[in-house]
Amino acid sequence: MNNKEKNYFISKCLIMAYAELGIEYAFVSPGSRNTPLMLALSDQTAIKVYNIIDERSSGYMALGVGKNNNKPALLITTSGTAVSNLFPSIIESYMSSVPIIVLTADRPKSLVGTGSNQTINQYNIFNNYVKEFIDFSNIKTYNQETIFNIAIDTYKQSTSQNKGPVHINIPFDLPLHIHNRHKIKIQTNKALELDLNKNNNQEYKTPDFKKYLKPIIICTNNKNLEIISTAKKYNIPVFMECLGSRFSKNYANIISSYEFILDYDSIEPDLILRFGSKPISNTLNKFLDTKKDITYLITEKVFNDDAKNIIECKPSIFLADFNKLKFKYNIIWLNSFIVKQDKIKKYIDNFFRIPREHEGYIINKIISILPLNSNLMIGNSSPIRDLDKFTFNNNLKINVFSNRGASGIDGLISTAIGLSINKRKHNFLILGDISFFYDVSALINQIQISINLNIIILNNMGGHIFDRLEGLSREKEYSKYWLTPLNLNIKDIAKTFNCEYLQLNYKELANKNSSIFLNKGIKLIEIKINSNKHQLDNNSINNGIKKELI
Repeated sequence: MNNKEKNYFISKCLIMAYAELGIEYAFVSPGSRNTPLMLALSDQTAIKVYNIIDERSSGYMALGVGKNNNKPALLITTSGTAVSNLFPSIIESYMSSVPIIVLTADRPKSLVGTGSNQTINQYNIFNNYVKEFIDFSNIKTYNQETIFNIAIDTYKQSTSQNKGPVHINIPFDLPLHIHNRHKIKIQTNKALELDLNKNNNQEYKTPDFKKYLKPIIICTNNKNLEIISTAKKYNIPVFMECLGSRFSKNYANIISSYEFILDYDSIEPDLILRFGSKPISNTLNKFLDTKKDITYLITEKVFNDDAKNIIECKPSIFLADFNKLKFKYNIIWLNSFIVKQDKIKKYIDNFFRIPREHEGYIINKIISILPLNSNLMIGNSSPIRDLDKFTFNNNLKINVFSNRGASGIDGLISTAIGLSINKRKHNFLILGDISFFYDVSALINQIQISINLNIIILNNMGGHIFDRLEGLSREKEYSKYWLTPLNLNIKDIAKTFNCEYLQLNYKELANKNSSIFLNKGIKLIEIKINSNKHQLDNNSINNGIKKELI
């Protein structure tokens, strides 16, 4: 084969294989060097293709699809800095175990280091943040079986155990375009066999659970409802994070107010079972640091965790085995947490009965009016902390997502757009004004992506998360060096990107219901917040709950 035939053959085989493996979406950004891949995509219909002008946004959209579907999208770029623009989303994908398959076009290896235009060293550019890297310059035999096996292997790597991104770099030599592509024959009846090594007979060691009297479960971003039903059966309190199943179904043993309890009360469990990654709450993390000897992390494969005791097993298998135990823990232990939580909830409900210019109040109210079965992407910094601290267990079946792998504030709008590519859910994003500004250009993509997404912007004028760092706000140059007020005109931004717009204050929000949300397109809902008033209310809440628990 000549160069143009080889370029197309490689691209066609990869795209055909990934389509047969079940990939549904591809996010591409325009370029010349990735033309062979684009031709292969344009010659098929199984994979839906979105042409995204900005690679940074494209990467986060692929991340959003991976979060929602639990399987990878294709992420395709041309050569040069286009590849490096993917790095933030690749880091988040790796750190939060979300599958993505990255295909980057490259110049031939012989041009690297020669001054050739738009040529950088792309070899293993993502290094520690991909599960597998393959460079086609190392492939000696370009036949269909070899390329299909590469597709199978990379799909398997991306989707098995701790999911994550894989990277295939493909040097394409000129010419890039080819006519008469129908002459290049590829077997369409070649079945792809995919074995993800689903071993249901895992052997693992556990402590003798009967010897404990005061167990707790800590569940962060694991949404397996069997965790809750098992805890209910055995009278175990569950510290349930907002990223877990807090909003799936009402259970008395779900303890949402664990941060207040840990701050103002003393608890001494003798066993802690952990499901999911490290918690959002700094208070809970500090508590766990003091309880390493009695804490057991249940996970299929350890990733980015310093747990001392690990039960390496699929959580579903562990729970099935645990449910064979023929005893129950004393309900008095569970009831002690339920009583504490009832006091906290009663106090916060009473405090929030009067509308408050407080981010916790606003998020609490928004959660209460979301439609059933909504998808909610929650921003980092303040929003996710307030969602976790000021909301309680309910049965609204809200599915919460976040970018907590590296916890950046970039790419949140793009991730939410990727999450919103579905036909079932109402979709929401809650974020701060700085996070909104970081990714505002992503709004242009609603021109070609038909979605419904309501974006709630908590505008506190410049990143007041730093108000929460003890002593920092009293620094002489605090406002100058830590706060970044943008004075954004979000109404004009909405007009620029053809979005609906609504501005509310905290008092107006109190009387609203789900009718304020849009069912088609993107709507920006801006809620301005005075951070000084937020901080005063926060102090009142903390002091009030402290009195309730002491």
